[in-house]
Amino acid sequence: MSKYLLIESRDPYSTSRAASQPRLARDLRQAGHDVSLILVQNGVLPVRAEPGSAELQAAVSAGVEVLAEEFALHERGIPTVALMAGIRATPIAVIGPSRSASRSRPGTQMPYTAEPRQRKPIRSRAIGSGRFSFGRRRPGSSSCG
Repeated sequence: MSKYLLIESRDPYSTSRAASQPRLARDLRQAGHDVSLILVQNGVLPVRAEPGSAELQAAVSAGVEVLAEEFALHERGIPTVALMAGIRATPIAVIGPSRSASRSRPGTQMPYTAEPRQRKPIRSRAIGSGRFSFGRRRPGSSSCG
Protein backbone atom coordinates (compact mmCIF):
# COMPACT_ATOMS: atom_id res chain seq x y z
CA MET A 1 0.00 0.00 0.00
CA SER A 2 1.40 3.37 -1.04
CA LYS A 3 0.96 6.68 0.78
CA TYR A 4 -0.16 9.77 -1.11
CA LEU A 5 -0.17 13.38 -0.01
CA LEU A 6 -2.18 15.68 -2.28
CA ILE A 7 -2.10 19.46 -1.82
CA GLU A 8 -4.73 21.69 -3.39
CA SER A 9 -4.49 25.49 -3.41
CA ARG A 10 -7.16 26.38 -6.00
CA ASP A 11 -10.87 26.62 -5.39
CA PRO A 12 -13.28 24.59 -7.56
CA TYR A 13 -15.34 27.72 -8.26
CA SER A 14 -12.68 29.30 -10.48
CA THR A 15 -11.24 26.20 -12.18
CA SER A 16 -12.62 22.75 -12.88
CA ARG A 17 -9.19 21.17 -12.41
CA ALA A 18 -9.36 21.80 -8.65
CA ALA A 19 -12.45 19.60 -8.36
CA SER A 20 -10.46 16.66 -9.71
CA GLN A 21 -8.19 16.46 -6.63
CA PRO A 22 -10.87 15.11 -4.26
CA ARG A 23 -11.93 12.61 -6.97
CA LEU A 24 -8.32 11.48 -7.42
CA ALA A 25 -7.94 11.14 -3.63
CA ARG A 26 -11.16 9.09 -3.44
CA ASP A 27 -10.11 6.81 -6.32
CA LEU A 28 -6.67 6.22 -4.77
CA ARG A 29 -8.27 5.41 -1.41
CA GLN A 30 -10.71 2.99 -3.02
CA ALA A 31 -7.73 1.29 -4.67
CA GLY A 32 -6.38 0.60 -1.17
CA HIS A 33 -3.84 3.40 -0.75
CA ASP A 34 -3.36 5.68 2.25
CA VAL A 35 -4.33 9.20 1.07
CA SER A 36 -4.25 12.64 2.70
CA LEU A 37 -5.60 15.74 0.99
CA ILE A 38 -4.41 19.07 2.36
CA LEU A 39 -6.30 22.19 1.33
CA VAL A 40 -4.37 25.49 1.43
CA GLN A 41 -4.95 29.05 0.21
CA ASN A 42 -8.19 29.24 -1.83
CA GLY A 43 -8.47 25.45 -1.70
CA VAL A 44 -10.20 25.80 1.69
CA LEU A 45 -13.23 27.60 0.24
CA PRO A 46 -15.40 24.48 -0.37
CA VAL A 47 -14.92 23.03 3.16
CA ARG A 48 -17.94 24.78 4.68
CA ALA A 49 -20.75 22.46 5.72
CA GLU A 50 -23.22 24.73 3.96
CA PRO A 51 -23.37 24.67 0.90
CA GLY A 52 -20.79 21.85 1.00
CA SER A 53 -18.87 20.15 -1.79
CA ALA A 54 -20.09 16.79 -3.05
CA GLU A 55 -16.56 15.81 -4.19
CA LEU A 56 -15.04 16.54 -0.77
CA GLN A 57 -17.85 14.73 1.02
CA ALA A 58 -17.34 11.67 -1.21
CA ALA A 59 -13.59 11.73 -0.47
CA VAL A 60 -14.22 11.91 3.28
CA SER A 61 -16.77 9.09 3.04
CA ALA A 62 -14.21 6.95 1.20
CA GLY A 63 -11.76 7.36 4.09
CA VAL A 64 -9.49 10.12 2.73
CA GLU A 65 -7.95 12.27 5.45
CA VAL A 66 -8.93 15.83 4.47
CA LEU A 67 -7.12 18.66 6.25
CA ALA A 68 -7.77 22.40 5.89
CA GLU A 69 -4.93 24.77 6.72
CA GLU A 70 -5.81 26.99 9.71
CA PHE A 71 -4.28 30.25 8.46
CA ALA A 72 -6.10 30.00 5.12
CA LEU A 73 -9.38 29.40 6.96
CA HIS A 74 -8.77 32.42 9.19
CA GLU A 75 -7.82 34.68 6.26
CA ARG A 76 -11.02 33.75 4.43
CA GLY A 77 -13.27 34.15 7.48
CA ILE A 78 -14.21 30.48 7.77
CA PRO A 79 -14.61 29.38 11.41
CA THR A 80 -13.47 25.85 12.25
CA VAL A 81 -16.92 25.02 13.63
CA ALA A 82 -18.37 25.56 10.14
CA LEU A 83 -16.30 22.78 8.52
CA MET A 84 -17.88 19.73 6.94
CA ALA A 85 -17.94 16.59 9.07
CA GLY A 86 -14.68 14.67 8.71
CA ILE A 87 -12.52 17.68 7.73
CA ARG A 88 -10.01 18.90 10.29
CA ALA A 89 -8.30 22.28 10.60
CA THR A 90 -4.54 21.94 10.94
CA PRO A 91 -1.46 24.19 10.92
CA ILE A 92 0.68 24.18 7.78
CA ALA A 93 3.51 22.59 9.76
CA VAL A 94 1.67 19.27 9.44
CA ILE A 95 3.31 18.69 6.06
CA GLY A 96 6.78 19.01 7.61
CA PRO A 97 9.04 16.11 8.55
CA SER A 98 6.36 13.73 9.81
CA ARG A 99 4.55 13.62 6.44
CA SER A 100 7.36 13.83 3.89
CA ALA A 101 9.18 10.60 3.23
CA SER A 102 12.66 10.30 1.78
CA ARG A 103 12.87 8.88 -1.73
CA SER A 104 16.19 7.19 -1.05
CA ARG A 105 14.96 4.57 1.42
CA PRO A 106 11.39 3.55 2.18
CA GLY A 107 10.38 4.25 5.76
CA THR A 108 12.86 7.08 6.36
CA GLN A 109 11.98 10.71 6.77
CA MET A 110 13.46 13.70 5.01
CA PRO A 111 15.04 16.30 7.27
CA TYR A 112 13.15 19.55 7.37
CA THR A 113 15.60 22.14 6.07
CA ALA A 114 13.53 25.24 5.53
CA GLU A 115 15.76 28.16 6.43
CA PRO A 116 14.89 31.83 6.30
CA ARG A 117 15.96 33.48 3.11
CA GLN A 118 18.86 35.89 3.43
CA ARG A 119 17.85 39.30 2.17
CA LYS A 120 20.18 41.93 0.87
CA PRO A 121 20.18 45.19 2.82
CA ILE A 122 18.35 48.04 1.16
CA ARG A 123 20.67 50.84 0.18
CA SER A 124 19.31 54.31 -0.10
CA ARG A 125 20.64 56.65 -2.75
CA ALA A 126 20.32 60.36 -3.07
CA ILE A 127 18.52 61.28 -6.27
CA GLY A 128 19.92 64.27 -8.13
CA SER A 129 21.10 67.15 -6.02
CA GLY A 130 18.53 66.63 -3.33
CA ARG A 131 16.79 69.92 -4.07
CA PHE A 132 13.21 69.31 -5.11
CA SER A 133 10.77 72.16 -5.67
CA PHE A 134 7.48 70.20 -6.07
CA GLY A 135 5.50 72.89 -7.83
CA ARG A 136 7.12 75.96 -6.34
CA ARG A 137 9.46 77.99 -8.40
CA ARG A 138 12.79 78.93 -7.00
CA PRO A 139 13.69 82.57 -7.05
CA GLY A 140 15.41 83.47 -10.28
CA SER A 141 14.09 80.53 -12.28
CA SER A 142 11.84 81.01 -15.24
CA SER A 143 8.85 78.91 -16.15
CA CYS A 144 9.88 78.93 -19.80
CA GLY A 145 12.71 76.64 -20.57
